[in-house]
Amino acid sequence: MKPTHLLYVLLVLTIRYVSAQNQTVIGAKWKAIQQLEAQPTTYTRDTLLARAYADFVLELVKKEPVDSSRVYLEKAYQLAEQREWKAGVLLALIRKASCLNIGNRHYEAIRVGLKGLKLAEKQNDVYYKGVFHRSLGNNYDMLDNYDRAIPHYETCLRLSDHVPALQLTRAHVLVELGDAYRLTRKRPDRAKAMIEQAIAIYQQKDTAALGYAYDYYGQALTDLKLFREAEQSFTRSAGYYHKTGKEYLMPELLLHEAELFVAAKQYDRAMAKAKECLAYSQQKESLYGQRGAYWVLYEAQKATGHMAQALANHEWFVKLNDAINEDNNNHRFQSVRAEYELQTQADQIAQLTIEKQRQIQRFLLIGLVILVILSSYIFYNNRQLRQKNRAITAALVRGQTIERQRVAADLHDNLGATLSALRWNLEAMDKSKLSPVEQSVYTTISQQINQAYTDVRLLSHNLLPDELAKEGLRVALQKLIGKLNRNTSVRFLLEGTNTLPRMNMQTEFEVYSICLELLTNVCKHAQATEAYVTFSHTKERLSLTVGDNGTGFNEQRTEGRGLQNVAARVDTLGGTWTVESNRTGGMQNEIIIPLTTPVHTAWQT
Repeated sequence: MKPTHLLYVLLVLTIRYVSAQNQTVIGAKWKAIQQLEAQPTTYTRDTLLARAYADFVLELVKKEPVDSSRVYLEKAYQLAEQREWKAGVLLALIRKASCLNIGNRHYEAIRVGLKGLKLAEKQNDVYYKGVFHRSLGNNYDMLDNYDRAIPHYETCLRLSDHVPALQLTRAHVLVELGDAYRLTRKRPDRAKAMIEQAIAIYQQKDTAALGYAYDYYGQALTDLKLFREAEQSFTRSAGYYHKTGKEYLMPELLLHEAELFVAAKQYDRAMAKAKECLAYSQQKESLYGQRGAYWVLYEAQKATGHMAQALANHEWFVKLNDAINEDNNNHRFQSVRAEYELQTQADQIAQLTIEKQRQIQRFLLIGLVILVILSSYIFYNNRQLRQKNRAITAALVRGQTIERQRVAADLHDNLGATLSALRWNLEAMDKSKLSPVEQSVYTTISQQINQAYTDVRLLSHNLLPDELAKEGLRVALQKLIGKLNRNTSVRFLLEGTNTLPRMNMQTEFEVYSICLELLTNVCKHAQATEAYVTFSHTKERLSLTVGDNGTGFNEQRTEGRGLQNVAARVDTLGGTWTVESNRTGGMQNEIIIPLTTPVHTAWQT
């Protein structure tokens, strides 16, 4: 047996073995699908079944027409979408694009790829963005539209840099982009270098893809006129294709080998390889392979002077080229029609969405009107309540004023008169007839009555001095400090009242009462020799400081009624009250009151 016959027999046996292996793989995957379909519907079962459908079509498309895989791809897509499994939806779309690519339906594949890329970008999925960019680049490449193919390839290379999951995709792109540079930029040297990088990745990640790489590598070597190395590369490619069951790629490989022999001017070998390509392409129903084979036959026969056969083959080339263009136009028309239908549906959905949004806007407008009405009603009620509160507050101040006037009058007219009578009676007694002890008691009682009379007069006057209502807080405090300096042993100092603003009646009344309580506390408990009252103010607040050099915090700060009154008054004004000990002894009270109502300086009032 001749060596060539032996090689042919071995090749046939290898093809049959690989075919049997592929049938076994398809059978195993189909059995797995049947087992999953028999299980109850759950999230895990549906996602596993969707992946099983997507994996099954990759094997099925190698043996059956592309349309036979469509039903399983639709099932995978529907399951993933129903379960809102976003990665599953992307998986189904990329498998659909791959199957359409294998079936030379590149316009449909591009439409599916653009849909998948948009979804991947929306989800910011780097892996699927890279995969879809490669798919789009390859489909544009197959349509010889390199201006669109190369940007997708280059984007995929950028995305796949340092991303382990994208290394195989990166290798595919290195092969295809290198070939694009070879064809469009006449750079077979660059293509050779890029494909060598891809081969290194395949040897580590997936040796099954080496047949694909060596095919493109042989084309780059052919352009570099390294014909022997190119032939060896094509032989390696064929071996990997047969080993991995990728016979559907053989027509393209055989065509590239035939083109190698044309370039090497080995026309007999070119015609033999072209006829083998033609037979394979007719078996696989590949119009692209048949067209290429007739072109090689035309070139080889023309070069060898067989013009009649060359013209016949050229006619076949033209017919097939027209058929391919017509088929592409039909697919493109179907794709455009499908896009139009999808756009029509999208427009209908958009119209429904707009109508729904208008209804929502109407509801929101009605709700806003109701809210405005309620807000106005609440605002009106609040305004009425504030007016009532102001009226109540004014009435309270008037009531307190009247009560203080009554108490002051009672103290002066009744208790003051009684004390005066007691003092006069004591003075009418003859002290010379009293014993020394009795005289001492007499003197003590007389002093206490005089002190009580002085305190009652001072208290009755300070409860509500006339100058507070007539001339304001500044004058009332100045007169109060003057009386205290005349009638007590403590030296009082008043500062900051010259620029003190004239406030509303309630605020001035409360501030005066606070000062009176704190100063009374100093006189009774502080044992101080000096004390001070300091005012400062801004447009927003009034600060009052009352301090002394007495015994300090522990002695003065009690829970007496007077200090409770101070706290209540500060709270009524919405202010704050802090007490701390001075470094030099004594105690300091700091009160801050917000000025929320218009004020006028004393000289303006």
